[in-house]
Parts: sequence; structure tokens; C-alpha cells
Amino acid sequence: MIGSSCKRRDKLRETQTTKVVEALATGDIQSGTGLNQEVGIKRPCDTPWGSHFGSLLNIKRVYSSICEVLEDVKVNSNCQDHRAEARRLLKLNHIREEGWESFLKDVTLFCEKCDIEILNMEDPYYSGTSRRKVSQLNNRFNEINTSLLVSMASLCPSKSFQAFNVDELLKMATFYSNEFPEHDLGALRASLQNYIVDVRGDERFKNFKGIGNLEKMMVETNKHTIYRMVYLLLKLALTLPVATSTVKRAFSGMKLIKNNLRNKMSDQFMNDCLVSYIEKDVLDSISNDIIIDFFRKMSTRREQL
Repeated sequence: MIGSSCKRRDKLRETQTTKVVEALATGDIQSGTGLNQEVGIKRPCDTPWGSHFGSLLNIKRVYSSICEVLEDVKVNSNCQDHRAEARRLLKLNHIREEGWESFLKDVTLFCEKCDIEILNMEDPYYSGTSRRKVSQLNNRFNEINTSLLVSMASLCPSKSFQAFNVDELLKMATFYSNEFPEHDLGALRASLQNYIVDVRGDERFKNFKGIGNLEKMMVETNKHTIYRMVYLLLKLALTLPVATSTVKRAFSGMKLIKNNLRNKMSDQFMNDCLVSYIEKDVLDSISNDIIIDFFRKMSTRREQL
């Protein structure tokens, strides 16, 4: 109903934008790259890509704005059919907010009477997951990767470092045995305990939303020299996603470099080609004259380069 009208779509967009601005001002949501992007109401279609599920997710995100637009249609629309449809949809919303318990009770009694299996409404629900997606996640994130992600979350400064956990951070340190030898773990524990007391009592470290902002503030307040091992954990947590994406990009480039025509190339030649392909920005900064001079100095040639 809303998606079929340009005017109502614009109204929905304006309402949702206002709500996002208010939520950002109150701190209920955070800003950042890729966050709080504008979403529309997808038109579900018969495809294997979960279009119906995508439509439900978008409706869930802008549900309150949809209700406000329907209220406006119910009052101000010139079409009687549209006003009736808006009233019907708002009645369903009223049942959802106030009549759900009695409705669920009637459905439960009906299922018991007809020997229909009843789903446990208290079971955990994972938004956007399916058996196929869960399988992909299990293949991509093994036990070590999952443990690292959980440990990294303990560094988050949100809500006055609510997620801080010394044991999880010590577990993270054990994965970096070169940076944190076993005999340094005791000193790391003491440093973490002193660190959390210090930053929770410092007004400058309040209202932070990300590890990146925390790292910058530690440098500005010179705490990175006081808590060197904690700062090292922060740097490792920040570089881990970059290192992971670099490895993934290298494997993607390998598929292009080592194709059927060049499947017998040596490892050294393949490494040289991959470096040239992956580090395009660095290679573009090198002029042709520098490359020519480099080859000229490698050995004496009969012809002048």
C-alpha cells in the first residue's frame, strides 16, 4: 500500500530520517560507515534469494515509521479504499500490541485440540540465519576465530566498558605468543586491572563507541605509554580485520593470476605477480624511469635501455 504511492514513500522516508536523527542525538544508535542507511520496502518475489525474508527485515527496521504513515493515510487520504485498508492494518497492529497474549492462547488451544506441534516461543531466534548461512559461518569462522572475536569485544568502550573481561583478553593474548610470552601474562593481568580502573574514572574516556576512538584517546592522553601491553592488544584487535581481508584479497588475486594458461608458473614468479596485482597503488607511484634504471644496473647489456 505504501510502496505503490510516491507521496507515501516520501512520507515514510522523511519519518524514518527524523527518527534516525533523534536516535543519533540521544545515543540510542551509533553513526559510522555503512550504518543507518536508508531502506525501502522490498517487493517480495518468487526467487531463491530470500526476497520475502528481506522484505520482513526491512519492515522490521521501519515498522514504527510505517505505522505513522498509515495513521496519516487513515485521516487524510482522499480514497475511501485506502482509508479502510489503513484502518485494517492498524487494527492488526493494535492486536499485536495489546491482544497478542489472548490470540496466542487461542492458537495454542486449537493446536492442542488438533494434535499440532507447538513451537516454543522462548527458543532463541537468530535474525537472518538459516541452515545454509550457519554452515557457511561455521566453515569461515573456526573455534580460534570465534574466540578471537569474543575476546576483541571485551575491549569495546561502550557503556563505560561494560563488556570488559580480563580473562577473555588474557585468552586473546595467548594466541600471540611472540608478543605475549607466558611469563608476561601475569604482568598483563595486573596492567589490565589497573587500566580498567583508570579509564572508568577518567571523564575523557566516556561515551566512546568503538575501539578505534579508544586507541586515539589513549595516544592523546599518553596512556599508551603507561599501559603498553594493553595498547598492543588494541593494535592487534584493530589490525586483525585488515590482515584477514588482505589474505582474502590475495586468494582472489591468485585465481586471476594463476589461470589455465599459467598453471605451471614457479612460486617466485607467482609471488611477484601477486604483489604487482595486489599493491596496485604502490606500483602506480613508481615511474617507468625508475624501473628502467633498476634493470639497467642489474647487468651490462649490449643494447642501451
